[in-house]
Amino acid sequence: TFRTYPISTDGIGSPVLTAIGSDHNYTPASSGEGYMKLGPLNNLAVALSTGTSNLVELFTLNDSTGVITNYRKIVLNEPSGQVYGIEFSGGGNKLFATVKGNPTPSQVFEYSIDSVGQPHLKQRVDHAAEIGAIQMGPDGQIYMAINGSSVLGTIFPNNDTTRLAAINFSGFTLAAGTTSRLGLPNFVQQIN
Repeated sequence: TFRTYPISTDGIGSPVLTAIGSDHNYTPASSGEGYMKLGPLNNLAVALSTGTSNLVELFTLNDSTGVITNYRKIVLNEPSGQVYGIEFSGGGNKLFATVKGNPTPSQVFEYSIDSVGQPHLKQRVDHAAEIGAIQMGPDGQIYMAINGSSVLGTIFPNNDTTRLAAINFSGFTLAAGTTSRLGLPNFVQQIN
C-alpha cells in the first residue's frame, strides 16, 4: 500500500492510501534494498528483487488526488544479482535500472516508455564491477555508483527513444582518495 501526502500552504494533509502492485516480502530484510523514483511524467518506478527474478514495477501518480494507478511490471529477465538503482531520463520517456551483481557481473538496463506508458527494452549492458544507485545530476546526465571505484559511471540518457543512451563506466573521476560505494546522495532533482 502506497501512502501519498498532500502538501499545501496549510501544511501536510492526511495520507491517500492506494493498494496496488505486488506484495514486497523479504527474507532476510537486507534483501529489501533498492530505490523508488518519481519521474517527470508522474511515472513512479519501484525496484523489486524476489529472490528468483528482478523486476521494476511502474505506476502513474495522479498529483492532484494522490492516487496511484496504471500498474505495469517490467521483468528484467536477470535472475541473479539484485535490482538496485532506477532513474528516469529528464524528459521521462526512458527508464534505467541497475542490477548489482556480486560476484556475477552487474547490468544496466535501458527502457523506452511509449506514448501509452508501455516500457520497451532498448539495451542491456554488462559490467564486471558491482553497480548500485543511479541518480540524475543537474547537468542532465545520470551518474552511476560503482562499489570500490574511484570513478562514477555516467549515462547520457538521450530522450530520443529511437536512439540508445551512451553509457560510460568511467565517466566521472572522483576527488583524489575518494571511493564510491553503492549509494548516491538523495536530493530533489526536478530539472527545469
